[in-house]
Amino acid sequence: SWTFVLGQVIINYLTGEVRVKRRPSFIGIQVRKAQDLPTIEEWYCVGTQLACPMNDDLQWEHWTDKWPTTNGGKPRWRTVIKKSAERLVELLEAHGISEHSCQICPNQHGMWANHLGGPKHYSHLYNGPNLENSTQQRYQTWDLPDVCGVGIVGRLMFDHISGMI
Repeated sequence: SWTFVLGQVIINYLTGEVRVKRRPSFIGIQVRKAQDLPTIEEWYCVGTQLACPMNDDLQWEHWTDKWPTTNGGKPRWRTVIKKSAERLVELLEAHGISEHSCQICPNQHGMWANHLGGPKHYSHLYNGPNLENSTQQRYQTWDLPDVCGVGIVGRLMFDHISGMI
């Protein structure tokens, strides 16, 4: 069987039967600012999920083996995360946040596309102790200030594994 962001495909090689099961997906809505969201006090996906875990019922040697974004190696990672990283920076800068440090990397690099897709970030991500189950490290959040910088209009959350915003 194969698991994709939008669903799962199972093939019975004895009978030739193909089964498809849809799963919840997170396609990002296009907004530039928190004020553009349809309602308040509700989480919305504003950056499309780029990966999902493969078969949960299998035993994996390392947590990264079940995520296509990390198990494909550094070149695959760079390609997959680029669009999500660019969208993240666009959203942060639209709210006037130009200082954005990566919480996974000890040297606190900025959350730029070249850093998130780079070899050092991939190495810290891959070698992180069970990052998949560490909510504190996996998800990075920012309070989003209003245009005047007086109040908070929303909150942005980035998933370092799936690329979802």
